Amino acid sequence: MTEIKNEILTGERALYGSESLKITDCIFENGESPLKECKDIMIDGSMFKWKYPLWYCRNISVKKAHGLKWQGQACGTLTVSMPRTA
Repeated sequence: MTEIKNEILTGERALYGSESLKITDCIFENGESPLKECKDIMIDGSMFKWKYPLWYCRNISVKKAHGLKWQGQACGTLTVSMPRTA
C-alpha cells in the first residue's frame, strides 16, 4: 500500500484510477472527481474542496474527512464497498 501524506492535490481527477493507497492529512483542492475509479483506498484526516470525490470508487474506508457528504449527510467514519455498475 502506497502512502500519500500531508499533500495538497489539485486538478481534475488528481489520483484517477489509483489502487491500494493510504491517504492521510491531505487536501484535495480544485478539480472534480479526484479519486474517480479508485479502489482499495484508506482516507484519514483529509479534506475535499470540490465535487464528486469518490465517484465510482470501490472498497474505500474514510475516517475524519471534511467536505464529504453521503446521501446528503456529512461523513464521520464511512466504509464504502460497492461494485461498479455498467
